[in-house]
Amino acid sequence: MPGRLGPGRLEETGQTVREKNLFIMQIGTDGKWLRYHRIVQDFLQQRFQEEQPEMAQALQLRLAEVFEERGEVEKAFALLRQIGALDQLTGLVERAGAALIINERLVTLRSWLDNLPAARVQERPALLSLQGAYLCTVGNGKGALPVLDRVIKHLRNSGDLPH
Repeated sequence: MPGRLGPGRLEETGQTVREKNLFIMQIGTDGKWLRYHRIVQDFLQQRFQEEQPEMAQALQLRLAEVFEERGEVEKAFALLRQIGALDQLTGLVERAGAALIINERLVTLRSWLDNLPAARVQERPALLSLQGAYLCTVGNGKGALPVLDRVIKHLRNSGDLPH
């Protein structure tokens, strides 16, 4: 296919780019690592996404996991939202929501809950409990009670009494 670079041509092109310092910078003590200019990064990411969408999504999902493991939950949330990974996004909110409340990051929690489909929040007891806890924390106990009652009803109906 025209426009694609085979392994030999890619190495040749890479060498030319390095020699002429075009849109890249060699980094590291041995100069084996390259930092691409933002324009080149965007272009390469777009091409990769177009040519290998399954692999690109797998890498993005793994990157979101790494962000979460490092405690960079906002980066993980933004990435998962960008790629439309609703199940992973939901799981992230369920796992990180309590820590957001404990660390008084209520604006972030509210934003995250608002970015999930309302139907998803209503069907997931963990998300409903976060919503109820948020309402209690901001002083809306009256609004929190019906939400938390729904959580109890969900958990009783599912037989998940420990939660």
